[in-house]
Amino acid sequence: MKNLSLSVIIFCFAGLCAGAAETVFHVSAVADKPGTGSEGRPFQTLEEARDAVRDLRKVPDGGVTVVLGGGLYPVKKSFVLDTQDS
Repeated sequence: MKNLSLSVIIFCFAGLCAGAAETVFHVSAVADKPGTGSEGRPFQTLEEARDAVRDLRKVPDGGVTVVLGGGLYPVKKSFVLDTQDS
């Protein structure tokens, strides 16, 4: 199993992340239980955040930001972002 080591990284999906209200999801390598993606209850995996963004019916005008907390993220298979994530 490989580990992805990250400090704090911010991903912006759909370009315009400044200005209008944005949707923010949080991911934490040390989350002890499944979360909702909020700052207080972050997702445990990159895949959960990716899927939450994909589940949005429409990307908000302010875009979507995924904030990754520092730590090791176990990667069992390749983490894939494709055209539906741009």
